[in-house]
Amino acid sequence: MEQTNAAIAERERCQSDPACVESKRQERLAEVRTTICGELAARTELQTAAKQEWRYGSETGVVDVRYLGRIKDSLEIRDMKILDAATEYEELAGKKFSAKTCR
Repeated sequence: MEQTNAAIAERERCQSDPACVESKRQERLAEVRTTICGELAARTELQTAAKQEWRYGSETGVVDVRYLGRIKDSLEIRDMKILDAATEYEELAGKKFSAKTCR
């Protein structure tokens, strides 16, 4: 209970201090940026795996459709996460997210 009260008091103190509010916004912006960049990197790896599977399929005449389905599902989940995080980034930063930010 004491920790909760202390957290509430700290939050109220921060909300009345513009420098603290800006600091928290910048921290959250960095977290969101890291999330998006991580999801974009994972998405690239999944796309590479799918291309590799198709390449194997063209060589052998056999494609693992279940594996490709799992990749597709994972890509869709990543796309949703990226979209949600990009929306939050735009709200926090006041501009659209650019993949160049990840470099």
